[in-house]
Amino acid sequence: MANVARRFDVVVVGGGPAGLSAAAWAAKGDTKVVVIEKDPGIASTIRTSGVSWLQEMEKLGVDHEFYNPIRRYGFISPNKEYVLETSKAEACVLDVKRLYQYLAHKAVSLGVDIILQTKVDSASYENGGTSVRIATSSQAGHVDFSGSYVIDASGFSTVVGRSLGFVNKWEKYGVGAECEAYAEKVDVETWALMVGHPYSLAGYAWIFPVGANRVRIGVGIGRPASEVDPSRYLTYLMEKKPGPFKRLGRICPLEYHYGVVPSQGPRNHTVSDRVMLVGDSAGHLNPLLLEGIRFAMKFGRMAGDISKQAIDKADVKGKLDEYEKRWRGEVWSDFQIGVSVQKEWLKLSDEQWDKEIATLVSLSPIEALELLQCRFSTRKLMKMLASHPELLSSRLFSVIAKAKMKRSSLK
Repeated sequence: MANVARRFDVVVVGGGPAGLSAAAWAAKGDTKVVVIEKDPGIASTIRTSGVSWLQEMEKLGVDHEFYNPIRRYGFISPNKEYVLETSKAEACVLDVKRLYQYLAHKAVSLGVDIILQTKVDSASYENGGTSVRIATSSQAGHVDFSGSYVIDASGFSTVVGRSLGFVNKWEKYGVGAECEAYAEKVDVETWALMVGHPYSLAGYAWIFPVGANRVRIGVGIGRPASEVDPSRYLTYLMEKKPGPFKRLGRICPLEYHYGVVPSQGPRNHTVSDRVMLVGDSAGHLNPLLLEGIRFAMKFGRMAGDISKQAIDKADVKGKLDEYEKRWRGEVWSDFQIGVSVQKEWLKLSDEQWDKEIATLVSLSPIEALELLQCRFSTRKLMKMLASHPELLSSRLFSVIAKAKMKRSSLK
């Protein structure tokens, strides 16, 4: 005898920032919403460095208690080191656990149910395609959930989308190993990004301050460009302390994080019958730094709002297509250019990185940070080139300019 499914208007798979934001926005009104999370607790496993941009967090209503502001930005290559400084903080390092649990608390206060330690096994359409059944397993046994709409915020695995067969597994991705640690000497307003072989193969390393005497030290490596385990690099950096690591003084690990994120840009299709993908499931990440929390929250809210609106709509497909049209309109073009830059980034030698870093810091701090945010306005790029003709010798900027011209000619 088949299991009787627990019935909801919207089933959200994944209790990260995308899923929790989607659930909260879907639940505004009388919508019945559930979040299914495989881990034993919200943010019990950290898979992100938590770096983001302060203005974006403010737009999303994230209070200052959830982040450490950054206004100095170190860029280090094998033989060069530069620090850019802004008059006020432009970036931030999020307190990931506190932020995610705040998002969970907000969702629950709106009536959302959260089911922990429950793994999604499969998804299938039922009732003539008018709902989706999510089969799960946990220590308590097997339980099915049925939803008029499903939001797949399951992260890298994209478990619902892959189970229904409308997306494939990711082919290109980043693997990151990170340690949150006590450090004897921490400049709480300064981050450091490091590139080149002393720090990472096919990726970058980072020092992100969380607060007084507390930092996140990590290494990200691109697959399939390199098969090196980032944990080996992380151990080397903490023990040998090359470059800026020496300035941290004594380092004592407090917890380790390990994560996998897609790096090939957003998926071509993030909507199917009654299903939307959001966050890492959809590839909503800046292809340069692979930071995606701001997109997860923003597009999660978008997906949740549209699922709520679609409940009583006859044209279900048209309503869900609106979600894809809206997020693509905001980031698709910039993300495609970012992917082109990333491909070139992974090929650079140590000597070439020295030159690229020198070129980057010839820009104003705001100009350099806008490029790292994957924002490529034609007007601003032309202004940069007029003010900094040396950019013509930059391999990365040349990729940006060519990709921008190509995309502009296709419109």
